[in-house]
Order: sequence, then C-alpha cells, then structure tokens
Amino acid sequence: MSILAQLPEYAVWFAGLVLALVHWRRNQRAAPLVLLAMLILITLRLVAGYVTNLLPVLLGGPGGVSAAQLSAVLTLSACAQSGIAASAWAMLLAAVFGHRGRAEQ
Repeated sequence: MSILAQLPEYAVWFAGLVLALVHWRRNQRAAPLVLLAMLILITLRLVAGYVTNLLPVLLGGPGGVSAAQLSAVLTLSACAQSGIAASAWAMLLAAVFGHRGRAEQ
C-alpha cells in the first residue's frame, strides 16, 4: 500500500504525537504512553511493508525456500506485526482509561 493511501492514518498519528508533546506537563502519565504508542504505530507501518516485501529476498530468492515455508514466514511476520500494533493500542487504552486519580473518578 502506498504512503499516499495511508496518509489519513499518518496524519492522525502525527497529530497524536503533537498533542502528547503539547499536553506533556498537564498529563505526565498519559502523554508518554500516547507518544510511545504513536511512534510504534508510525514505525511499524513504515517498516512492516518493506520487511514483508524483502522477506523472500532475505530467505534466498525464489529458489531459496518453498512456497509453504515462505507462507509460514509471512504468517509469522503478520502475527508479529499484529502483536506490536496491539501493544501500541493497549498503551493508548491505558493512557485514556488508566492512571485515574481520586478527583477524576
């Protein structure tokens, strides 16, 4: 997928970065989680596509591995990417709903 097609997601993630930095002093527990989650999501999206496209080359080219082996490696890669993204979303949920003081409850 081209970066242009993903532009709306990147815009939201960069807005999240900016908002985390702007509200850092006011929300010292939530802002770092949001900042880290946004950085993970941006990095994952930028790197994952290239890694997925390079895996066949890294594994030895067309004759290096069988189709079944390549499929298994691509499935493991997708699972790892999904786990990383889920961790970032969990950080966002913790930032939004966690760390509430008594006055905020």
